[in-house]
Amino acid sequence: MGHRRGALPHGRRCSPVNGKIRNSNQSKSFAVPQPLQSIAVLPFHDLTEEMTQAPFADGMTVDLIDKLSKIPGLRVHAPMLSSSLKGKRSTIADMAKMLGVAYVIDGNVRKSGSRLRVVARLIHASDEYVVWSETYDRPLDDMLRIQDEIAGEVAKALKASI
Repeated sequence: MGHRRGALPHGRRCSPVNGKIRNSNQSKSFAVPQPLQSIAVLPFHDLTEEMTQAPFADGMTVDLIDKLSKIPGLRVHAPMLSSSLKGKRSTIADMAKMLGVAYVIDGNVRKSGSRLRVVARLIHASDEYVVWSETYDRPLDDMLRIQDEIAGEVAKALKASI
């Protein structure tokens, strides 16, 4: 009762980045179990030959965060730290631990002629198993509509999966 944010009873402090609690009188720390309803959207990868769809891939990431954050009870990690992981090589488990989430979404964007393909995957962080995956093919016409449509479909599917 009446604790400051980040402060816990008996001199313990919680770090919001790594999810560890440490007793201020001791140097030992232990990992706090991540909430089952927590997720981070990792930056989507541009896998097009020309590598010209990075803005679309970034927009997909932002739209997914937006749609997922509207699901009641689902804790969605803010985009700043997630986007700082762009291009870095690390395991899903390590990234999820750093972000303090139980699940991550990752994906990629590909293009063939006038068609765009987006693949999205929900991964359980502790064992790195894919819980859900879907491929979305769309004609390459209205990029904002495509992002909004796919993000909405992913959010709807994940609401049932988590």
